[in-house]
Amino acid sequence: MKNQDTKKKKIIDCANQIIRSEGIRAVNVTNVVNACKISKSTFYKYFSSTEDLISNIKQGADNDDEAFYSMRQMIIQKAIAEFSKNAFHTIDIDTIAKAVGLKRTSIYSYFKSKEELLEISFQNELENRKRFSKLMKQSPFHPVVYIEKILQYGVNFSTSKYNNLMMRNILYYSSVNEKIKKIWDETYSCTQEIIEEYFVQGKKEGVFSQDIETKTISQLVLSCWLGISVSKPEQYNELGKKFIDMFIIPITNYKER
Repeated sequence: MKNQDTKKKKIIDCANQIIRSEGIRAVNVTNVVNACKISKSTFYKYFSSTEDLISNIKQGADNDDEAFYSMRQMIIQKAIAEFSKNAFHTIDIDTIAKAVGLKRTSIYSYFKSKEELLEISFQNELENRKRFSKLMKQSPFHPVVYIEKILQYGVNFSTSKYNNLMMRNILYYSSVNEKIKKIWDETYSCTQEIIEEYFVQGKKEGVFSQDIETKTISQLVLSCWLGISVSKPEQYNELGKKFIDMFIIPITNYKER
């Protein structure tokens, strides 16, 4: 345990050195692992993302540093609001700067570009999904209710006016921006893993048939989520119930709803 704490502190110290010498916008996984002389797999043992690392740094910050990180979070929230109501190409960085009481040039002390702000805004959604999964694990294990909540979360997210335009911005720029594509792919993979983890646990507890392929069924659930979200969100209750009755009920040994 002591060795783990030492490694975690080393990563935080390296990140702080990068912040002091190059600014917070230079903090990314590649720069941190190079500075610490560790592998990316070692980094991910202690932090789920760059934002997770920065959050840990913020928790141990003094008053001046805390003000810096608070402003950074405020910028992210204002950026999410802008990306959720305007097309990306129409958003001027001045608009975000004015919303938080900064000059345009001051924004670049926190983020190097508008594209980076879009990337980190969507990173926020990835963290939301991880929190959703954590909350679900704290509830009594009920296979059908869990799938219903997974599908409802997806439809609510995709059809929310607040999220819809940001999703379109992310989808478009994932085809032309490698970093945004990476966070899009990571969010997709993470969502599938959250679903698959549930089926693996269900097999262990005898809730699901032992012969199911957890990866295949999790891909099927995610495909249903995306399909309903895009094509028939207004029919979620009907289509979601049919999906559960056709594909989930037959593989579960837990029939009560």
